[in-house]
Amino acid sequence: MQTASGGLPAGRAAARGPILVERFATPHWSATGFVADKDAVTPNRPPNILLLRLVALASFLAAVSAVIAMVITGQAGAWLTFAFQGTIVLAGVLGVLQGLGKFGDAPSLGTLCVAGTLFVAGFLGYLGAGGNMSFRSLLSGSLDALNAGKLPTWVLLVEIGSASVLGAISGLLALGRSPGASWRQLALVVALGAPVVIGVVAGEKLHLAHRIASQNMIVSTLAVVGLFALFVGLVAASANAIIKAFAAGLPDLDALGADPATPADAKPNANTAGTD
Repeated sequence: MQTASGGLPAGRAAARGPILVERFATPHWSATGFVADKDAVTPNRPPNILLLRLVALASFLAAVSAVIAMVITGQAGAWLTFAFQGTIVLAGVLGVLQGLGKFGDAPSLGTLCVAGTLFVAGFLGYLGAGGNMSFRSLLSGSLDALNAGKLPTWVLLVEIGSASVLGAISGLLALGRSPGASWRQLALVVALGAPVVIGVVAGEKLHLAHRIASQNMIVSTLAVVGLFALFVGLVAASANAIIKAFAAGLPDLDALGADPATPADAKPNANTAGTD
C-alpha cells in the first residue's frame, strides 16, 4: 500500500489536501526538549518548551502545598476543605503531565483548565476552613492558622499565585500558535480600545454629560446616539480582535470534522483507486 509522508494512504492523503496542513504537529519529549514529529506538516509553532516547563513547575508547587494542606485539614477534621485540596492535587498532577508533554493536544486549553481548578478549589477551600480574606490576615495569619488546625494563608497564596501564572501562560501558549497574526490582532485591540479609555476619562474630566444635557433636545439626542454608537462599535471591534488573536492558528474544525476520504464532489481517479 502506498503511503504519504504523514503515514496516511496516498489516496486519502491526496483527498485531504490542505486539511493535513491545518493539523498540529504533536510534540514529544526528547533529550533536547520538545520537538515536532518530523512527518507532520503544520504552519504553526510547537509549544514553547520554557512555558511548558513553567506549567509543570507551577502545578508541582500547587500540588505540594495542597498535600500539606490535606494533612493539616485532615487532622482538624475539615473534610470539605480536605476534598478541595485533593482536587488541587489531582489538577496539579495533570498540570505537571501537561508541562512534561504527555498531552500533545491543546496545551493552552489544558493549562487554562488546570489554572481554573486551582483558583476555584483553592479559594473555596480556604473559605471553607474559616479563612479570613483581609489583607492583614493573608500576611500574618499563617502561624495562627497552623496552631488552630486551619488552612494556612500561605497555601492560598501559593495556589492562587500558581493559578494566575498558569492562566498567563495559557494565554501566551495560545498567542504563540501563530504569533504574527495574534500580535497584529492585539495591536488592533490597543488601537481600538485606547480611544474608548481616553474618551471615558476625558468625558469625566470635562463633564461631558452635563455639557450635552445643557444643549437643546435635538442636539443632545444626536450627541448621545452618536457617542453611544461609537462606543459600542469600538468595544465590539476590540472584542472581536481579542477573539481572533487567541484563535489564530487553530485548525478548521469544520474541515477536520468532515470525512476527507469521500468528499461529496469527488470523482473516481484511476491513479488512486484501490490504494485505500
